[in-house]
Amino acid sequence: MDGIVAHARHRIISGKVEGTNQMIKTLRRAGYGYPNDEYFFLEIFDTSRRYSEPSGAGA
Repeated sequence: MDGIVAHARHRIISGKVEGTNQMIKTLRRAGYGYPNDEYFFLEIFDTSRRYSEPSGAGA
């Protein structure tokens, strides 16, 4: 029931959530040895921003 209510409130499909989780796992594996957690979260934000931009919007 909690999952149904959460979907009705936030309208995020599970595919997007799973894709984000997979991206974080890949970054964690590829970035073993990041200097600190702040840098790791910065990488997550930067990578997710690149994936959410429309084609040709980034430089």
